[in-house]
Amino acid sequence: MKSRKILALLICASAIAMIGCTVKGNVNFDEVIAQSEQDDSIIEDTEPIIEETEPAVEDNEVTDVILEDEIADETPLSDVDVDLTTMSSILVYSEVYNMVFYPEKYVGKTVRMKGTNSVYYDEAQGKYYFACFISDATACCSQGIEYQLKEEYAIPDDYPKDGVDVCVEGLFDTYYEGDYLYCTLRDAVLIDK
Repeated sequence: MKSRKILALLICASAIAMIGCTVKGNVNFDEVIAQSEQDDSIIEDTEPIIEETEPAVEDNEVTDVILEDEIADETPLSDVDVDLTTMSSILVYSEVYNMVFYPEKYVGKTVRMKGTNSVYYDEAQGKYYFACFISDATACCSQGIEYQLKEEYAIPDDYPKDGVDVCVEGLFDTYYEGDYLYCTLRDAVLIDK
């Protein structure tokens, strides 16, 4: 019996010590209990708010959104399959990324894009390469697609200078040079936009 009393006192003493270690400063337990009771009364007095809503669309209704989508699919706005000039910078960067990494989905499509012109001359092959580069929204990363203007454009005289803004439109295609696959816009034209 005596050992039980001692054990009970030890448990109480350790509990008090633990409470004393976790509470900083003087605590008025009457205030804590009163605040707790006040919080409970606020919760009890509050009734849950339940709003009944009607379904937005009945099962047999046709919405305007569906009709607009169907009309947009049936009547293309232009002869361009992928118009990057009408997209936000994030969407443009994502779309160009997809073109570069999944080119098979775009081969044969007409693409319009605007960005910064980049010119590279390969001395070993004696060949110029021109590309339109598009930066992402933060302008830290860029993706580019090479373009080859129609035959009536003289290389490099009729091509834009390095670093200027360009808007090009051409037929998306791929080609191999050595072991590497490259994307290009063939028979491209310069657009004033």
